[in-house]
Amino acid sequence: MEIIPDLFDSHILVAAADIFGMGSEPDKTFIDAFEASLVAAPSRTAKLYVGVADSDIEKRADYRTNLDQLTERLGRFEHLDLKVEVVPNADHYAVFIKTVLSALDQNFPFERWSSRYRDLVAQPGDALENIDRYYQRLSQEYGFKILPRADRWNNVNCLRFMIRHLIQEGRTHESVLVAKRRVEYRPKALASYTGLADAYEADRQISAAIKAQSKAVELAKAERRNDIAQLEDHLKSLSEAQK
Repeated sequence: MEIIPDLFDSHILVAAADIFGMGSEPDKTFIDAFEASLVAAPSRTAKLYVGVADSDIEKRADYRTNLDQLTERLGRFEHLDLKVEVVPNADHYAVFIKTVLSALDQNFPFERWSSRYRDLVAQPGDALENIDRYYQRLSQEYGFKILPRADRWNNVNCLRFMIRHLIQEGRTHESVLVAKRRVEYRPKALASYTGLADAYEADRQISAAIKAQSKAVELAKAERRNDIAQLEDHLKSLSEAQK
């Protein structure tokens, strides 16, 4: 079997205070192996999360020793993002959920992956360009393409909410650009076209608003929705406004 040492750049150890004190060779622990790996590859950046229940540490002095050695010997490497956590009021098995959530936050920090869209569009410049710039930087850092969220249930941090927010701020042209992007991401969603129609209407592009609303009515009929009449009423009002 071929071993690919750089396949992963993040590792998670949960309730493993006993395991990393063991080893695959006589008189050598996994801490020795971790340390040797870091010495051998000084240019490789990596993350290591270690989560242990406090009840495990209290019961076994050697577990505490293992944890202290791991922290002391691996904590000196600048190219390793090491997070060691003893979870209070937890036992060996129940610690799993808390530690995995904490490990995920180490790799995907909540404040960065749940950015405040209102703050992004409040910055100088075009709203959509600001949003794109943020996610382009995030994509570059993580090495894969990350896109802004088109829709989120009961959450303002998405393109859907930004359409209405920009309209309310009088930035109607920017709201159109955001609405068009939402359609690009969700071309089969009826709500994408009603949002686009609202943006066009606010920007006084009535012909374009009619076209978007017509698409919404078409999708509603195909889905046999119960709000077809309301959608048709709005389409009718747009047509009358154009006249």
